[in-house]
Amino acid sequence: MTDLDEINAQVLPHYARWAGAAVSPIGAGLINRSYLVARPDGTRAVLQAVSKIFPPEMHGNIAAVTERLAA
Repeated sequence: MTDLDEINAQVLPHYARWAGAAVSPIGAGLINRSYLVARPDGTRAVLQAVSKIFPPEMHGNIAAVTERLAA
């Protein structure tokens, strides 16, 4: 299974508004894999697969920063 197959089968179905969106790689990151996710209505987002070199606690930090930026 390719990364794109995995994203379409195991990630996007958890987000109803993004199911069936087009997914394409963005560049060649040095640590994390990044993808552009685009809906037919033109809405776009970046999906990033965080490298396994980071401990699970890092995800809490990412969530905190994201929430702060959204505020």
